[in-house]
Amino acid sequence: MQKETSKIKIVELPVSDWREFKKIRLGALKKEPQAFGSSYAKEAAYPDTKWQERLRDGESKKGIYLFAKLEGKIVGMVMGGRTDEDKKEHLAHIWGTYVDSKAREKGIGKELMQRVIEELGKDADVQRIRVEVNAEKKPAVKLYESLGFKRIGIMTTKMGDGLERQELEMENSLR
Repeated sequence: MQKETSKIKIVELPVSDWREFKKIRLGALKKEPQAFGSSYAKEAAYPDTKWQERLRDGESKKGIYLFAKLEGKIVGMVMGGRTDEDKKEHLAHIWGTYVDSKAREKGIGKELMQRVIEELGKDADVQRIRVEVNAEKKPAVKLYESLGFKRIGIMTTKMGDGLERQELEMENSLR
């Protein structure tokens, strides 16, 4: 499964490339802790098997793990999936969206989001897709709105930097 726009390739990583996943995820948590609900310290302590398991979930379609490659280097990622509670509500979630600062303003975030929405939408039971985003992350909010997400709520959440921040709940109705 691969999509290419100019030099950007959206790919799934095989389990054997778990180190690349670990590198981009930990880099994201370290560089922009205010954007994530998890922390660098927490995930840096994960055993290697945890990183492999996450990619294995992608291979078995328990979750979606997509990565953006630019000139052969991983520069972005997005994850999506459904909990048992989500299934009862015909809902899916997107999380962990990140594009390295050096690769921004090239449409990579949009490519990742379009692809994860497309993949989640292949499940006929998914009627809505939800994303939570730090309200201070204006470019991310603007991107989600451009893809049809509407603000449905706001909550206070402790982010990866340890501070409580306002997080927007946004939703896109597929059907």
